[in-house]
Amino acid sequence: MTNRIWNENIDAIICVGRSLADLGVHSYALSQTESLIALTQFKEKSISVLGGDVYILIHNAVEETYDSWHCDQDKSESDEEFLKRSIATSQDYIRAYRNPDALFALVPKT
Repeated sequence: MTNRIWNENIDAIICVGRSLADLGVHSYALSQTESLIALTQFKEKSISVLGGDVYILIHNAVEETYDSWHCDQDKSESDEEFLKRSIATSQDYIRAYRNPDALFALVPKT
């Protein structure tokens, strides 16, 4: 990978997705399966998720849906607690999203 987006660990996980450069977004969008795998890898590397944006694949082109989710760390919440909750929140949102053409751009906490 030539251009770093987040950091080496995160980029290695998300680069399996489709580039969002054509939309002016410096990130990747992953399928539901790819996103769930990425979240498992994030959890293994203790990378929390602040949320994400949903895109859709139409005629092999990625388009915005303007759907998203977010997860903020509570002041009383430890980093470990937030890690678990943010991953679970993201997994629940992605699993519940019922469009098979949906793509998800994850926003990790760096």
